[in-house]
Amino acid sequence: MSREPLKLGLYQMGDLSLLSGGGREVSFTRRPLRPMESGRHSFVMQLWEERRGTRVAPRRADFDPWDLTPVLPLILLVDVLRNPLDFRCRLAGTKVCDIHGAEVTGRHVRDLMPRHYSEKVWREYADLVEHREPQLCAVEYTNRFDLRRRFTVLRLPLSNDGQSVDMIMVVHDID
Repeated sequence: MSREPLKLGLYQMGDLSLLSGGGREVSFTRRPLRPMESGRHSFVMQLWEERRGTRVAPRRADFDPWDLTPVLPLILLVDVLRNPLDFRCRLAGTKVCDIHGAEVTGRHVRDLMPRHYSEKVWREYADLVEHREPQLCAVEYTNRFDLRRRFTVLRLPLSNDGQSVDMIMVVHDID
């Protein structure tokens, strides 16, 4: 499979950070998976589908970081914890931390800020675990400069046993 290099032309951290907007509104809109507007999302979705085969979802080990080099700064890997259900950020790319305005690796999703954002993300992740299907979502918010910002996230289930979701790969993209 031949791939053209992807470019990461993103905003500066202070301009992008969700945290910099304080308690301002954050909105979410689920989007259909097809057609995908983002070349980055299409790239990762194609890899995910190739690696999945006939299983519900591929394993994390099915992805070589080298194959994901163009999007590594935009990837967040989230562990699915059980009994009770919860989500912890295992690994966050540098641009993901820019979006959140802080390092998120090792943090539980409900500990992210702003709180109304983290609660909505938690519910979206729970829905993904239950239905075991990818999600595409647009997120809009106002930053500290009163500028509306938007990014999209592609959420992909990962499964060690091919059936139950034990990790979520989240790929961010800035519109």
